[in-house]
Amino acid sequence: MKSRGLQWILVFAGVLLLTLPPSGCSPKARIRDREGSEAAPPETGDGPAAQNTAAAAPAGAEKSGSPSAGRPIASKEAGSLGIPEASLNAHGLLTINRTLRPDGPVKAAFVVGDDIFTVKSLLSSQPAAASKPGSPKYLLIAYDRKDLTQRWVYPLEVPLNHAPTVYRYPRITAAAGEAPKPEELYVVQKDEVHCLDLRYGVALWKSNLDFPVSSGAVASDTHYYVGSYDQKIYGILKNRTNPDWFYITRGDIRGAGIVSEMQTYFTSTDGRVYRFHGSRGARDQSFWQFATSAPITSPPVLFSRWVYAGSTDFKLYSLLERDGTKNWEFQAQAPIYDQPYAFNLKPNFSLVLCIGDDQRPAVKKRKLWALDAATGDVKWAFDHLQQTLAVGKDSIYFLTDPRSNKGRSVIALDGVTGKEKFSFPVDDSFFIPTTIGAGEARKQSGILYLIHASGFIQAIGERL
Repeated sequence: MKSRGLQWILVFAGVLLLTLPPSGCSPKARIRDREGSEAAPPETGDGPAAQNTAAAAPAGAEKSGSPSAGRPIASKEAGSLGIPEASLNAHGLLTINRTLRPDGPVKAAFVVGDDIFTVKSLLSSQPAAASKPGSPKYLLIAYDRKDLTQRWVYPLEVPLNHAPTVYRYPRITAAAGEAPKPEELYVVQKDEVHCLDLRYGVALWKSNLDFPVSSGAVASDTHYYVGSYDQKIYGILKNRTNPDWFYITRGDIRGAGIVSEMQTYFTSTDGRVYRFHGSRGARDQSFWQFATSAPITSPPVLFSRWVYAGSTDFKLYSLLERDGTKNWEFQAQAPIYDQPYAFNLKPNFSLVLCIGDDQRPAVKKRKLWALDAATGDVKWAFDHLQQTLAVGKDSIYFLTDPRSNKGRSVIALDGVTGKEKFSFPVDDSFFIPTTIGAGEARKQSGILYLIHASGFIQAIGERL
C-alpha cells in the first residue's frame, strides 16, 4: 500500500509541474519555441466542444502493430486510400463522399461547425517558395462537410497549436433594417488573433497581443476571450488589443473557453473552473469559481444546465451552470487530462464521457467511463480507448489506444450497453477529428472523417 501511495504522489507531483514555467525561460519564450518547429504536434487541450466546438488534433502518433490478415485497414496499399467499400458495408457503413485530389501534405485536421479544416505544409510541398522571406509556410484549407468541396485557402506563418473556433451572430430580422454580420472563424497565430470571414476565408481583422497566448480564442457578439501563460484570462473587444477585463488565476490556461449567451467559462491549471460575465468579467454577480484538488488541463463542457470539467485529481465534476454548485462528482480511478463530452444519445438518455489516464509505467491504461449526465451514475466503461470520435444513431465511435491489442483502430460501441459492435484498424497516417458537438444537424455528428497525410478525405456514415 505504501508503494502504491508513493506512485500516486509522484503522479500528482508530475501534474503540478504543469503549472510551473521552465527555469530561466519566460512564458513568451515557451510559446515561441513550441510554435517555431514544424515537428511539434498540435496541442489537444482545446478540443471541438466549443465544441466545443471541438475541435480535434491528430491522435495516435505512435506506430501501431501490423493488422491481422483479412481485416480492413485504412491505408495507401493497393493504390487506394481509405476503407474499402465492401468492408464498410459489412459493418452497416458506407462512404458518403471522398475527395478526388489529395491536397497535402497535411500537418493537422479539425472539424469545426459545418466545416473541415486542414493545415498544409508548404515547407514540405514547396520548400523553395516557402523559404523566401515573407512567404507563407503553411496554408489553412477549408472544406464544406456536406460535399468536401474546397471553399478557401488562408496563409499561415506557423502550424495551428489550437483548434479554430466559430462564432455565429444571432439572426437579425429584415425589419431591423440591418444586414446580417458574417460568420466568424478565429485562428491564433503565435500571439496574434485572426478573425476571418468563415464563408470566404478573408481576414476581417487581426489583433497582435502583448502577452503569450496559451489557448484558442472564443467569441461573443462584442468580445473575444483567450487564456495566457501569464496565468490570466482576458476579455477583449473585437478588433482591439487592450483588454476590456482580465482575471488573474494561479495557473496556465490550457484550453479554450466556452461561450453561452452573456457568460464565458474557462478552466485553469490552478484546478478551478470559472464563469465570467462576457463584458464585465469577474465584476458581476454572475461570476463564480469552483475549486478541484489538482490542475485542470482541458476545456469545460456546457450541456443542458450543467458544466462538466475533468481534473487531474482523478474526478469528473458536474456543476450547476447558474451558480457553480456541485451537482455530483465521479472518481475515475486515474487523472483526467482530456476534455469530456456530453450529449443526448436518445430521448431521456443523456451521457457524459470521460477518460481516466493511468500513466504509471506498470499500468499505462486509458479507461473510458460513460456516465448518466444528470446523476453521474455509471452506465458502462471500456478499457484502452484513446479518443472519442463520433456519435451515431445507436453507436458511439472511438479510436483505440495504439498500445492495446487492437493497435490503432476505430471501434464502435453500443451507446446504451457499451458492448463492442465491430472495429477496423486505421494506420497512423490518417487524422480522425472528433465530430461530437460539431455541426448543426445531429446526423452530421455521426460521420467519421478519415483525413490522410496526403490530403485525401473519406467521409464515412451509417446506413439509414
